[in-house]
Parts: sequence; structure tokens; C-alpha cells
Amino acid sequence: MVHHAVRSLLSPAVIERKFWDVLGKGDGAGDWTNVFYANWGTYAENALFPTVSCAFGDGEVPVPHDASAFLTTLYGDYLELPPESERAPHPPVVLDFGDGVNVIEAARTEAGEISSQRVGA
Repeated sequence: MVHHAVRSLLSPAVIERKFWDVLGKGDGAGDWTNVFYANWGTYAENALFPTVSCAFGDGEVPVPHDASAFLTTLYGDYLELPPESERAPHPPVVLDFGDGVNVIEAARTEAGEISSQRVGA
């Protein structure tokens, strides 16, 4: 349904033109962008490559060569907390203490909002 609403507002030609406009925002010399989030900025090639390995869980994943430059492009001053007045909590959707019961869903069920389901079912 959302697809049809967007398609009725934006033709494929308009979407393509906007994509290429955003993609061309760098200096054209080795800049990269994320095609899914092109409006988030462009990244210098040397900020991304060669990737470096980072421990994650039981394995390793490739991450940008200069993580700080990547995060600065994405978030600005990512090391500075926003003022307290601009902070917002993000409540969990799933909270499972190992017994397979999503306590968030259970609380909603008790309040009559949704039916209970076991996590991973």
C-alpha cells in the first residue's frame, strides 16, 4: 500500500533523478555513499577502505577503516551527548529473561492490547 502511494507521488524517473542528484554531492574523487541512505552523506574512500576486522559476538565483521570519520559523517559530533531536553528513551520491543516469555508483550496482553506469544515461536 505504501509502495503504491509513493509511486503515485513520484515517478521512477523522478526517483532516479533524485538518487543521482544526491549521489553527485561529493567531489567525485573516490567518494562513496550508501544507496539506501544516500542523503546521509558521502564518505571518502580512505575512510571506508581497506576495512578492518572488529570482534562481534563469536566472530569478526569488517568495519570502515576510519570509523570516526564514518560516524562523524553519519551523526556529526557522535561523541557529544545531546542536551537532556532532546534525549528520548527507546523502550524495548522484546524483553526476554531467558524463559521464552516476552515480558513487554505479556504486559500488553494483561492490559488487553495484544495476544500473548512466546519469543521465537
